[in-house]
Amino acid sequence: MQAFEFKTILQNGTISLPSKYPHQWEGKIIRVIVLEDIDSTSPSLETNPIT
Repeated sequence: MQAFEFKTILQNGTISLPSKYPHQWEGKIIRVIVLEDIDSTSPSLETNPIT
């Protein structure tokens, strides 16, 4: 199993993968674990990390 970690902001029930990760995940079944980042006190992430 391959795993990677990143931070993003959930928008309208959608999680976007950062563009730095390969598109090898397209069309595959993946496992997602969602954890609230309680160490962050204010959202400092981009609203839409994929450009």
